[in-house]
Amino acid sequence: MILGPNSKGRRMEDRSIRRVLLSLGFLAASAAAQAQITVGAHLYTFHTNKDMHDDTPGVYAVWPVGVAGGKLITGVYRNSLNDEGERRRVSVYAGQVWAHGRYSLTAALATGYQRKKAYDMQFCPKDGAEYVKCWKTVGFVNSRLAPLVAPSATFPEARQYLGGLTPRLTLLAGKHSAAVHLSLEARL
Repeated sequence: MILGPNSKGRRMEDRSIRRVLLSLGFLAASAAAQAQITVGAHLYTFHTNKDMHDDTPGVYAVWPVGVAGGKLITGVYRNSLNDEGERRRVSVYAGQVWAHGRYSLTAALATGYQRKKAYDMQFCPKDGAEYVKCWKTVGFVNSRLAPLVAPSATFPEARQYLGGLTPRLTLLAGKHSAAVHLSLEARL
C-alpha cells in the first residue's frame, strides 16, 4: 500500500530530510578541515508559471572535488510542485559545477519532479449499498531523477552590503515554466 500525505509516509519523509541534512553537515565539516568549500542557501525562485510556488528554501554545498575540471555540488530544497492535498515536495540533488570567473554551469540530477499518480485498491460504492473493488489515487510518486542544467552568475561586488555573503542568480528552464532563482553563498 502506498502511504498518503497524512499517514506515516509524511513522518518518514521528514526523517529522511533530516538525515540528508545531517549527512551534508558532517560532510561539510570534514571537507572544511581539508579544503575550502562553498555553502549556500536557496532563498527564492521567480517562476513564469504562477501555478508553481516561488518560496523554495534549502541548502547546498560545493565541494573542491569533481571530474573534468568541475566541482561536486549537493543540496536539498523544498521544490515548487505540490502533491495532492497541497503537500510540498522536497528535492535532493547532486552533480557537477564548472566555473569561469563569476559564471557557472551546473549539471545535476534531482529528485521530486515526477508527476506519476500512485493508486491503491479500495472498495468503492456502486449502486446504493453495493461495493466493488476499484483503484483510487492516493498521491504522487516522485522517485525518478530529473536532469538539471542551469547557468548562473555570482555578484561578488554585493558582498559588502550582505555581510560577506555572495548572491547568485540561476536561470532555470523546465517543461512547464522558466525561472530565476536567488541564493546566497559563502566560502568556508
